[in-house]
Order: sequence, then structure tokens, then C-alpha cells
Amino acid sequence: MPRALALLAAAGCLLLLAAAPAAAHASLLEMSPGPEEQLAEPPTEIRLTFSEAVTPTDDSVRLFDPAAEELDVAEVRAEGEVLTASVPELEVDGSYTVAWKVVSADGHQVSGAYLFHLRSATLTEPVDAADVGGSPLADVLRALGAVLAVGGLVACVGGVLVERAGPMPRWWGLHWVVITAGTALLLAGALVAVGSSLSGSLDVVLSTTSGRGAVVALLLSVAGLVASALAVTERLELLLAAGVGVTVALQGHAVAVAPVALSATATLLHVLAAVVWGVGLFRLEHLSRVEPGRLVHEVRRFSPVGVGCVVALAVTGVALVVDRVGLDELTGTAYGRLGIAKVASLVVAVVLAWRNRSAALGAEAAAGDGGDTGDGDAASAPDAEGAARTATLVHDDTVAAVRTGVRAEMVVLAVALALGAVLAQVPPPSVAGDVGGGYFIERVEYGDGQAEITFDPATRGMNEVHVTAIDDAGRLMPSVGELQLSLELPDEDVGPIEADMQVITLGHSMTFVRVPFEGTWRVRIHSQPDPFTELEAFVDVPIGRG
Repeated sequence: MPRALALLAAAGCLLLLAAAPAAAHASLLEMSPGPEEQLAEPPTEIRLTFSEAVTPTDDSVRLFDPAAEELDVAEVRAEGEVLTASVPELEVDGSYTVAWKVVSADGHQVSGAYLFHLRSATLTEPVDAADVGGSPLADVLRALGAVLAVGGLVACVGGVLVERAGPMPRWWGLHWVVITAGTALLLAGALVAVGSSLSGSLDVVLSTTSGRGAVVALLLSVAGLVASALAVTERLELLLAAGVGVTVALQGHAVAVAPVALSATATLLHVLAAVVWGVGLFRLEHLSRVEPGRLVHEVRRFSPVGVGCVVALAVTGVALVVDRVGLDELTGTAYGRLGIAKVASLVVAVVLAWRNRSAALGAEAAAGDGGDTGDGDAASAPDAEGAARTATLVHDDTVAAVRTGVRAEMVVLAVALALGAVLAQVPPPSVAGDVGGGYFIERVEYGDGQAEITFDPATRGMNEVHVTAIDDAGRLMPSVGELQLSLELPDEDVGPIEADMQVITLGHSMTFVRVPFEGTWRVRIHSQPDPFTELEAFVDVPIGRG
């Protein structure tokens, strides 16, 4: 087992070094034509720049005319972080919808849509046909695959380690079938997430770190299935199991959420602790059936290891959740609530492990008292026999109670594993906030028209901010006067920060403002068109981690 763990760690380091760096889901940083840009001449191409290299799909760029009719977009191509597509000749004036969809390093789709206007604005929102969200089926397949793969690994390693304690049922030899089914579902989920033809999907999947990991995991599990059928050495079986464990652990958020080194290392330790805990419980449950007399002693021996694994699970789990969510968003997001539920299940596991250890220690103490016959007088032999029978009954009751406790721990492990698998498919808030493209835009009522405000990239640090006053016909409103801007973060009692606005033209001003903290900023737009009139509007702008 120590050699297998060393190989597991070495394989993890190798995969980490081979993995391409990533900063979370890819964020859209620049667009040409830009969002809400009003063009005098039709564009010849659409150019999108992301925060990391992306992989295009068959429908990565779609273009809709003002009547919501889809136009033919040709030569969609990606060169690193830049995605370009040739645009047909546009003859109709009005608002055009650009819908984009790419695959990021973790194998998840990232998508969005925005408007640009040719000579006049006729729409205020992208057309419904531009909805290109991800596939829930892909998330279900990945979550189920992770549960089956890790559960099969526990049965595999546990079966190898407990073989000497007594014969295993023949059907336990099917654990590699379960592992193979799990890794196959992980790969199937990656293919479904892409959503194009099988050959095209496979090309896309193989271009992502998570996709390559899913393919390697499936190949290793098939090798394990063959090795098990050929009854090869236990050492090779453990080595293959370690390889599958590493490749299953280092997928999804583990290799896509920055900083990748911390995320991947913590996730690998997290999965390793779960497997060790599961293997220990597997061994104890097996002993309860084949050698119940040893159960109490082995529970006492394993309890410190089990508690240590659960603590390691809790520490790495909390570190990952807090790093990706933040304490202030734990209860307000789906990711945070799932993380809390998982940590709660681990607290229950610690209580169960401590209860089982206490029961084992009590049983051993009772057995020691029952075996003490006092002064050794022959006349006390009947009393000694009665004490021995009582000790046996106490021990049997304790074994039954401990067996129940061990099985309860196994149920808790299964629940924690399921929650972890679901958690891996839910984008953290800091990541989910980038899916809109790392760009914020909103319109609010302002005087007789609307004020449109944009933040780019809407993350902590320097942001380019534009404020435009627009009437109902989509034209600039110079009558509103010189636009001013201030920001404050009420939750942290920060601000107001007064922005120094530059007038591009009357009705359109811009500035560069450094936003020091992530969170929801309250932005005030105001102006004074004449000495007796003051206009103002408020917009809540979510600023990401950056």
C-alpha cells in the first residue's frame, strides 16, 4: 500500500506538470464588433478574445439578424485565445445577435450572447434563438461516473487488502467492471457536453485537460479489467487503481480553477483520503462477517486513521469551497450550500468514528474485567464461567453495535461522495460570474430615456467603464448634460469612489476606474442638465475576483 500511494503521488505530480495552465472557465475579454457598438459599415468578421486558449465546436459562433433569422457564418477558427468567424454581407440595418459557445480547459461549455447595431438599434436584448446553454445530461453522466469510479476503486483496493482475512464473494471480482463503467460515463459526459458529432466531439474533448484525463482513466480501467480477468499480480492491480484514481481526481474544477496547483493538489488529497477511509471501512465490514472476533480490536486500531482521513477530507473540502466561493457567499449560492452539506456529512462521520472507537475500547475493557477471576480459588469457578458468559454476550452485542456503526459510516461516505460528484459539476460563483464574458452591461431609466453602463472586464482591478444616455429610438441624448459616476460597496462600507469621467460626446462618457474589492458595487449615475434639474440612477454591478 505505501508503494501504491507513492506511485499515486508521483502520477499526480506528473499530470500536474503536463496539464496546460488555466485560470477557471474561459472568460470573454474582448469582442469585435463590441457589445452595443453602433457601426456605420457592416463588419467582415467577428473576433472574440478569451482569458485562455479555448476549443471551438461546430456552432461556436452564430449570428442572427434583426428578425431573428440565423445567418451563415463561415470559417470559424481558434488560434490560442482568439476565436474568429467570417461574416456574410449584412444588408439590413438594425440589431444583430452574436451567440458564442466554446469549451474551456475543464471540459465545460462556456457560452454567451450580445448585440451590436448596424446603423440603428432595433433590439434591446439578444434574440431567444441565441440560447446555447450547457447540457444537464452531461452533468448527470459525469457525476454518476465519478461516484461509480471512486466506489469501484474502494472495492478494488479493499478487496486486495482483505483477501487474507477470508475468501471474498466471487461477485466482488466485478469491481473493475464498475470502475470501467464509471470512467466510460465520465468520457460520455465530456462528449455530450460538447454536443456535436461523435468524431467532432472527440477532437474537442481531446484538446482539453479534463477530456484527456477522462480518456486515460478509461484506458487504465480497461487495462485493470483485463488484468483482473487474467489474475495478474496484486501489485499491478493496485498500480492501475492508483492511476485511475489520479486521472479521475484531476478533472473538472481541479485543473481549471486558479490557482491550479493548489486546486489540483487539494483535490487529489481529498480523493485519496476518501479512498483510504473507504478501504478501511470496507475491511472492517468484511471482518465483521468472516472474523467478528477481531472486529473490536481492528476498529480500535483503524479509528485514528479513519478520523484522520475524515479530518483531511473536511480540511481540503473547506479550503476548496472557501477559496472558490468565499465565506460571504457560502449560504447564498448553490455551490456554497452543497459544500456546507458535504462538510456536515463529514462531521457526522467523525461522530460515528469516535462512537465506534469508544464502543471498541469499552468492549476490550469489559473483556479484560470478565477474564479476571479474582483470587483464583477453585470454588469460584462457577462464578468465573458466568462472568465469561456475560463477557461473551457483552462482546457479541458490542460487535453487532460496532458493525452497525461501520455500515453507517459507509453510508455517510457514499453521501459525501455523491455530494462531491455533484459539486464538481456546479460552477463556483467566481467562475459562474465570468460566464457572461467577463463583461457587465445594463440599462436603467434615466430622464426621458435610458442610461446604459458597461464594465469591462467587471473584475477586481482596473475596469473600463462607459456610460451612454439613449432615447427610445436608440439615439444619444446630449440634453442630459455631462454624465458623472460614483461607486460604493455597502457590504464593506467602502466608498463612494468618484470616477473622473471623460466626455466622448454629449451623452456618452467613459473612464478607467480601479475597483479594489470583489462584490456587488452600488453605482450611481448622475448629471445636471440645467440648474434646476438633477438626474440620477443606480445600478448594482457584480465585480468578480479577477
